[in-house]
Parts: sequence; C-alpha cells; structure tokens
Amino acid sequence: MIQRLSPSAGQKIREASRNISGVTETVASGLSVPLSRPWLLVLPILLDVLLLVGMQIPITRLITPLADEMEAIGGENGDLAAEQFREVGETFWLNDVMGSLLPSVFAGLSHDNLFNVMMAVFTPGLADGVDRGDLADTWLAATGAVRDPGSIWSILGLGLLFFLVSTLLTVGWRVPLALLVAGRTMRPIEVARYVARSWLRFLGLIGLMIVGAMVVIAPVMIGAGVLLLMQVNLAALISLFLVLLGSLIAIYTRFVLESIVVNDIGPLRALRRSARLAHHFFGPTVRFSIAVMLIAVGALRLWDTMASSVPGLPIAILVNSFLGTGIAIATMMFYYDRDRIIRKFETAPGSK
Repeated sequence: MIQRLSPSAGQKIREASRNISGVTETVASGLSVPLSRPWLLVLPILLDVLLLVGMQIPITRLITPLADEMEAIGGENGDLAAEQFREVGETFWLNDVMGSLLPSVFAGLSHDNLFNVMMAVFTPGLADGVDRGDLADTWLAATGAVRDPGSIWSILGLGLLFFLVSTLLTVGWRVPLALLVAGRTMRPIEVARYVARSWLRFLGLIGLMIVGAMVVIAPVMIGAGVLLLMQVNLAALISLFLVLLGSLIAIYTRFVLESIVVNDIGPLRALRRSARLAHHFFGPTVRFSIAVMLIAVGALRLWDTMASSVPGLPIAILVNSFLGTGIAIATMMFYYDRDRIIRKFETAPGSK
C-alpha cells in the first residue's frame, strides 16, 4: 500500500527532484559507466558466445504434439494456429532461456520487468533476438550442435534448470552494478551472500507475479467464457481492459528488481517501493521506460541486419552488451536517486 504524504512533503519531493538528473542525463550517465569499467561487459558477452557455440536444444518435441492437436480439433483456424506454433518451435531454442533476463542478441529483449514482457507479447517482431538462420555462413558453421532431449519431460526439466540459471546470472550480474550505483563496498563473501539473498527474493517475486496474474486474469477469462455461452462476445473489450490494466501494473512494478538488488529487501517491500516511486514520479517513469525500451528494440533490429555479415555479429554482441549494461545501470540510477528523495521526506516530521 502506498503511503500518503502531506501536501508539504509532496511539494518538497517535487522541489528536490529538480536537482537530480532527468531521463536523458540518467541514460547518458548509465552508458558512460561501462566505458570506464569494461569488465562489467564480461558476463553478457560470454553468455552470448555460449548461446552461439554451445549446445542448441530445440523445443520441437514439445511443440509438435500441440500443433498436431490444433490441426485435429482447431476447426477452420486450426491449420493456421498449428503453422504458427511450428514456426515458434523452429526458431526458439530452449537454451536461450538463460539469456532471457540479460542483454543478449540471441535471446532478444530482456524480460527482467513486466514493461518489457508486454512489449515482447504484443510486438514480438521488435523484441525477438537475432534469427540464427540469417547468420553469416562462418557463424552458422560455428554454432553448437543440436541435441534433442528425447522427451517432453526432459525439455520441461531443462527449461526449469535454464530458468534457475538465468535468474541466478541476473542477480549475480546486477548486484555489483547496484553496489557501484549506491557507492558501497563489500568483501567477496558478503557479495556472495548478497547475491544469494537477491536470487531467492527474485524467485519469490516471480512466484508472486504468477499468482497475481492468475488471480486477476482467471476470473476475467471465466466471466468472458460464461458471457460467450450467453451469446455475448466481449473479446475486444476484455482485451482492451487487460492491455490497460497490464500497462498500469507494468509502470508501477517497473523498478521492483532494482529495489531488491539496490535496497537489499524482499519482494513485497520491493513492490511497495516501486509502486511508491511510480506514484510520485509517474511521468518520468513512463518517459524513462519508453526511452530505454526504444533503445533496446532499435538495437536488436540493427543487430539482426548486421548478423548477416562476418564481422557484424561480434560487433553486435559487444555493443549490445555495452548498451544493455549501460541501460541496467541507468535504471538503477533513476530508481536510486528518486527513492532516496522519497524516503527522506516521507519520514520527515509532518509528512503523514
């Protein structure tokens, strides 16, 4: 629940916010950090190299039975739905899950926040990673061997494993960035504990988000099904409602992961912190989210073009790692500066 502030406290927050960097300045500051600390790019670069030359695991064994079932019971649209499903199975590799939360030219737009997830759902063509079929012959020859897991359960098990690895890599990469932004120093053992705490909290956050989505979406879909049986088709209206609701939730939860790793707090407190910041800085939050998303999706389309040349792919991996790291740092800076202001004045006398 968002804490109410007095009009005077709100006015002080607005006045103090004039002395911090705006959206453009924050993005520029974030992008400047990897230039002086190139070691921050090591993990994203190594991950993309692994996704290129490592073992490639297709999901066709999982997709094919679903596509066959759609053809059998899907009616006049069954063939089209089955064809689209098969296209997904041919272009998506299970191992790309490891890069789904980090800057990756192969995994595409990072799914580290709901804002990006919605972008990937509604405009997948802009958020997808590089199509391996378009790589230059030199890189196609270097791609890892394809291995069929052998069963659907093996695919699901590997998917879970890759998901856990991905979340661990995510916090393991972001914690040092958070310490850098906050100006904190820790011993290696303390950093390791910090990463472990953040990882468990991140997993808890994902669990909460899944439960929340089920609680919100399930009743809506059940109600729509009942109305459809009564010959009342509200598909367009329900879709619009879900898009608007999802967009609002995406803005208010935009900085939950940043709150977890920067403030070293649990998912529930992080949700409140993120919602509080979006409430007091709604306009800047929307502008910042759109700006960094446009940079990310624009870069992905550029890398997709460059990947068809031999020198293009290494350049794409390097620069995308730089952009992704800079954007992650800028996001933490945006959150950190404004969160400090809010905490300062919400605890001041007369703020309630």
